[in-house]
Amino acid sequence: MKNKFLAMFLAGTVAFGSFSVLSPREEAKAAIAFLYDKSSPNSMLTLRKAKEVYIGQKKLDIDYSIGGRTSGVKGSWKSSNKNAATVSKDGVVTAKKPGLTVISFTYTVNKKQITIKCKVNVNSGVDSLSIAGTGRFDGTMLTDSIIQFKSVSKAGSNELKLSPGRKQTYGIFYDLFADEACTIPASSDIATITSSGFLVAGHAATKVYVRASVKSSRNAAPSVKSNVIGVDIKDRTPATTQAAVKEIVVENMEAPLATLSDSGMKAEVRYKLLDQYGNDVTRDVRFAGKTSAVWEGNKPVNLVADGKFLIDLEPNQTVGYVGRLNITYGGATPITKEVQIKIGNPSYIKELQIMGIYKRTLTGYVKVMDNNTFLTAGTVINSFGGTSSLNTIPESYYVLVRARDSAGNSIYNAGIPQSKISLVITGNTGLMLDTADGKLQTISPVTVDGETFLTYPLKAAVLTTGTVNIRAVAVGGMANNAMDSKVSEGASVGSLEISGGGVVGKENLINFTLKNASNTVVTRYEEVLSTLGLNDNGAGKVYIMPGSNILSSDNGSYFYFSKNAQTGMAELYYMPFATALKGASVSAETITVLKGTPASKTWALVVKAQ
Repeated sequence: MKNKFLAMFLAGTVAFGSFSVLSPREEAKAAIAFLYDKSSPNSMLTLRKAKEVYIGQKKLDIDYSIGGRTSGVKGSWKSSNKNAATVSKDGVVTAKKPGLTVISFTYTVNKKQITIKCKVNVNSGVDSLSIAGTGRFDGTMLTDSIIQFKSVSKAGSNELKLSPGRKQTYGIFYDLFADEACTIPASSDIATITSSGFLVAGHAATKVYVRASVKSSRNAAPSVKSNVIGVDIKDRTPATTQAAVKEIVVENMEAPLATLSDSGMKAEVRYKLLDQYGNDVTRDVRFAGKTSAVWEGNKPVNLVADGKFLIDLEPNQTVGYVGRLNITYGGATPITKEVQIKIGNPSYIKELQIMGIYKRTLTGYVKVMDNNTFLTAGTVINSFGGTSSLNTIPESYYVLVRARDSAGNSIYNAGIPQSKISLVITGNTGLMLDTADGKLQTISPVTVDGETFLTYPLKAAVLTTGTVNIRAVAVGGMANNAMDSKVSEGASVGSLEISGGGVVGKENLINFTLKNASNTVVTRYEEVLSTLGLNDNGAGKVYIMPGSNILSSDNGSYFYFSKNAQTGMAELYYMPFATALKGASVSAETITVLKGTPASKTWALVVKAQ
C-alpha cells in the first residue's frame, strides 16, 4: 500500500528532455521534484519529517527526481548545519555531531533557481540492540543445518535494522557461547556463526548461546550488547532410532590405474556408506575407519582414506582385467558387498572450462559474471562462512570450473582431487580467492542444473570498476582455460522488450523479454535482477518507481518484478494510473526502457478504465 500511495502521489512526474528552454507547461512539470534515499527509492525525504542518521554508521545517499529525471541535472548540494552533517557534490551525507540540518539541492530552470530540501536529524549512535531468529525459529535447530539471526538497534525513538559487520565505525558482530552467561566461547567444531548472522550447526546435538554486540571491529570491546538467545541443536534422527550403515555403494565400477611405478600397479576404487535415511555417512566420525576390502578373494586392499581404496595389482592385472572386490563395513551391524571391478586406463585432466562467477541467493545459485556478463561496481561479496561443508550463505560468491578426465568424466566421478587444478585471479577490482594462511579455502562442490562443478570461494570485498582475469591450469599443464571479464559501472543488460496493457488501479501481468549483453534471454528471477542491477534484499519482489532508467512512463505509472513461487521465473507487473488514460476510456501509454543507454527504446502499452 505504501508503494502504491507513493506512486499515486508522484503521478504528476513527467520526464523531459532539456532544462535550457521550456514552455510554461513544461516548466511547471519540471518543478515537480523531490529528494529520496537511494538505498530505499520508495522513501521520499521531506521537510516535514526528519530523516534519522547515526554517527559512524552508513552514509545517507540522497538523489533527486525532477520531473521524472534522476540524472543529468546541473545543480549544487548544501547542508545548513555542517557541524551536524556534511553533503558531497554527489548528495552523500556524512553524519558529524548530534543535531539537525537541512540538506538542499539547487538547480536552474529557464534562469529561475529552484531548491528542493529535506531535514536530516543526526543521532549519536546505538542505544540498544536486540536480536531474534528469522522464519519459524522456535529455539531449536537440527544438526548440519543453518538458521539466520536478524538485529534491530534503537537510538532514541528511532528503530533501525542494521546490516551486520559493514558499518564504517560501528558494526554488529555475532558470537557463540557454550554458557548462558556468555563467558565460554563455543567451539567451532560444535557450531559457527557468520558476520551476517547465519548460525551453522555441526554434526552433534548440543546447546549454544547467541549474542550480538555493537563495536568498531571484531576484536574490539563491545559498546552495546544484545539479548542472549539459547539454541538447542537436535539430532536429525529420532532419539529412539540410531543411524546405522545400511548400504555400501561403489562409485566407479571401472577403476583407473592410479600409479605406475617400480613398486607395481595400483588401481583406485571409491565407495560411499549410506545410512537408513539415504544420507552419505562415509566420513561421519561414528562410522569412519571401519571399512575394509579384499581383492580376488584373499588379498587385503589398502584403505587410503574413508571412501577410497588402492588395490595392489599383479603384473597380469592390467587395463581390461576384471576381478572381484569384497568390501566389508565392520561396525555394530556389519554388512558386506561383492562387486566386479574392471581395471581402466589412468585418468588425467583433459578439459577445463571456467563457467564463471556464481552468487548464492536464498533459493539457489545464479551466474553473475562470465565473458559477456559483468558484475557492477559496489557489489558486496560475503564470506562463504569458513566451513568446508558450507556453501549456502546468501550473497557469497564462487568461481565454478568444469573439469573432465580423459574418459569424459567429471573429476569427481574420476576420483581426481581438486588440488590437481590451480586457479588464479588477477585484476584491480577487489575480486580474490578466499585463502587462509596462504592456502585456498576448500568447500563442498556446487551443483547447478544437475551438474556438479569444482568450487572456489571468493573473499569478502566491495568491488570497484576494473578488469578481471581468471585462469585455471591442471598439474603438468595438460589442460588450461581462461576467462576475461570486468566489473562495470552499470548492469550487463542488452535489451528489454515489453508488451501488453492494463486496467487503471489494478496490478497487471505483462509480457517482457530481457536479454543480457551476450544476447541471451534471461528469465530466472535472480538472473533478471542481476542483469538489471537490482536488489530485492531477499523480498522476492522489487519495485521500479517513477523516474527509473530501467522502466519509466510519461504519466507516473510504475512496475515491479516478482518471483513466481512455482517456476522461479520473473514476472513483470504494470500499475497504470488515471493520467495514463488522457481523459479517454482506452488509451496507450508510452513507456521508455533502459533510458540513457544505447538500448533505450519506447513501447506503447494499452490502458483501460476499470
